Amino acid sequence: MIAPGGDDRWQDHISKRTLERMVLGLMERKEHEQVLFQYQVCIYSKELFRISRWSTVRQNQALGQQLEQSQKYYKAAALNALKQISVLSSPTLVLLQSLLSGAMLMQFLGNMSQSWMLTSFAARTITFLGYQSLDTNASSESDIEIRACVFWCHYLDKVLSSLFMKPPSLPQLEVSPVLLLHLDSGSSSDVVRFMGHMACILEKALEVQLHPNQTTSKEQRAAMLDDLIQETNNLRTRIDKQQSRLSVSSTTKNDWVTAEFCSHTMLNNFFQSRFRLLQEKEDRGRCLESARKALSIFIDLQSSAVQSNPSQPDVSFLTWTILLFPLRPFFSLFCNVVKTSNIRDMQLMQSATSALEPFKTFIPADRLRRLFETLLDLCQPLFLVDMEISNQSAPGVDATAASISVQDSIEQLNANGRLTGPECVELGVDAAENLVGSEETVSSMPWGEEQMLDLFNSEPCLEWLEMVSFGLPQPDSND
Repeated sequence: MIAPGGDDRWQDHISKRTLERMVLGLMERKEHEQVLFQYQVCIYSKELFRISRWSTVRQNQALGQQLEQSQKYYKAAALNALKQISVLSSPTLVLLQSLLSGAMLMQFLGNMSQSWMLTSFAARTITFLGYQSLDTNASSESDIEIRACVFWCHYLDKVLSSLFMKPPSLPQLEVSPVLLLHLDSGSSSDVVRFMGHMACILEKALEVQLHPNQTTSKEQRAAMLDDLIQETNNLRTRIDKQQSRLSVSSTTKNDWVTAEFCSHTMLNNFFQSRFRLLQEKEDRGRCLESARKALSIFIDLQSSAVQSNPSQPDVSFLTWTILLFPLRPFFSLFCNVVKTSNIRDMQLMQSATSALEPFKTFIPADRLRRLFETLLDLCQPLFLVDMEISNQSAPGVDATAASISVQDSIEQLNANGRLTGPECVELGVDAAENLVGSEETVSSMPWGEEQMLDLFNSEPCLEWLEMVSFGLPQPDSND
């Protein structure tokens, strides 16, 4: 999705005039040292985002190499300045802007934990300055900037807190964050509105998931989840309308595809929470449906990034998709494969894992790829067990034939999870879509139902990424 601070299509937390003032102040060096460090973080991170956006559309190899060197320079300069900022500095608007710039920088680099920490500091600064109580009336450029800071802090705080399942740092605002920005009626502004509404939904979801005992019954919690599902489906309707209006060359096309990924991932989470609460089979089916759609969309986004620049595909879309919502969709399908040996879900998981291969030099993505591969390795023996069971029940079928049968079933699916066999071409069947509500399997594993429920209801944790990351450098290095 969009990277605030790196695009002129939407309202930033730093205006052009303020950025010019920061550049001039950095050149004259009349300000206090801490203020100069704050300026540097804002300036260098903004330039890094801007150059990164240019790099995604470059065609000239020599220009590409120069842009890459510039990215490395601004990244190192921004990180160095960020390390010099003292959290004991007096709370000011400039400090707030530098903390938000640092949080966006860390998200851009895939370091979500440090992004969350910096967002927390920014939220505390907003609270100290009383900005969380502002209304929508902005009478000056400074007022507009302050409200933009509150909007972006609200977004980062709720999304990253949802990622780590931690209490948010920013108190509930007195007005809708979307109303704090001055937005026009264009598609780019609609993307920002979507982000604001998504953050509000995640804020409500955190209340339900982190404080389950504040309601008196399962039915009340289920009703709250139903409201979240309905709000997310309303966002889905808006996304569909926007996508139907856009041309193939629209600059916001991928932004809306990313929004679609986020909405399906949220639905996957909400349906899983509802299933954990009520154990209704329909919720499990909808949870799996959302997971399949989310991973299919991620694969499409990866394909688009590689096609735009095969030699060095843009990694920034990862920080707005699979790295913000890394485990739940994949883990939902993993649980289903363990339970049912569903070949199509297995193939979709393989495709999603392979989609991370072109980004293996991006350490956060490579960590996630290694974890996905570990889960896939756990699934592989299940299909061998299926073949053994099949051979025992059908003596006329030898192991080779059974192996070919299973392999053929897998190979009939292409990289996007679509059936490619002759009979499927005739029917025009989309495998990923037809799996909704169905349980087409090779066989069922001899697990107890209670064990499977425990597995499906378990919450994947980000610590799993650390278990497969030995030997990998930290993602916030200057390399």
